[in-house]
Amino acid sequence: MQLIQKTTMNTYCLNLNRFSLAFLDELWQGQDSAPGTNELWEKMLNYHNFPLYWTQFKGECNLKIHPNDELCKPVKASQSEFNDVKDLFESTYIASLVGKGLDATNINTTSVSVTNVERIEKVELWHDYIHARDKIIRKILKRGPFKKLESISNCIRGPVNTSTKKHKTLNREIYPEMNEYYLFHGTKSDIVGNLINKGLDPRHSGDKTMMGRGIYCAEVSIKSDQYADDKNNRRTIGLTILLVRMVLGNIYVATKPKQFKMPPCTTCLTDRCTNESHEHFDSVVADIPNKLFREFIVYDGTQCYPEYLITYNRY
Repeated sequence: MQLIQKTTMNTYCLNLNRFSLAFLDELWQGQDSAPGTNELWEKMLNYHNFPLYWTQFKGECNLKIHPNDELCKPVKASQSEFNDVKDLFESTYIASLVGKGLDATNINTTSVSVTNVERIEKVELWHDYIHARDKIIRKILKRGPFKKLESISNCIRGPVNTSTKKHKTLNREIYPEMNEYYLFHGTKSDIVGNLINKGLDPRHSGDKTMMGRGIYCAEVSIKSDQYADDKNNRRTIGLTILLVRMVLGNIYVATKPKQFKMPPCTTCLTDRCTNESHEHFDSVVADIPNKLFREFIVYDGTQCYPEYLITYNRY
């Protein structure tokens, strides 16, 4: 049964057969403005769309309501996606760093092989993510572009590692101009389903984390691999890691551990700032000289979207 179906400007289409509410007046056709321009940012604020390469919601632009849970689940990645994610994962598994660090205890293997890649098409999580991204866009329109990580004075290790890889399918509809990147998040296979359905939540972060309770991601798979299983009961088959889309926005680079409850103030550099006219950074990157890896941290779960579920084996 279809009660209303109009396609004129600023009218809705209510489709009770699919339980979806969508704008059908104009469809997002992908980026057609120069990267990082105000024109592009303004268009993105106007089009709350799914990525064009998603398959379960094809043609449904600006979806607002879609409670059909049967469609909101992982789907098999395309062959080109599988190849690119596999290469990104395996090329950042640095054999010389295997087993190094406290969290890498009892890992004795030297290589990995990706066996499966699934793309996560979860409407509710994507809706939350693009609204978090909108906040970043509005900051850019108001204050101007943010510095890239490698341009921040106390950054030690240069550009985000995953952004330097030339993978076509991982460079579509990703916006490094707002410091949006794909990063790895290690998780045990028995809880990955919960993360896919509910999203990553900083409240579940451990008490002994380096930069406070947040969502921690890595630019190399070798780091996230440390958290894919119990350090006292290591496995070799059927491990999982998430490839997460994360929007970092205005980055604070930390060069020593510090417990934050949120990113610090851009003026007084504390997370306890009470000055109503001050703004806070959007994320923290821990680039600490004596640490093997950088940590990428957000304190708001809506700033990351778990887009790919990677299954792999250690050898």
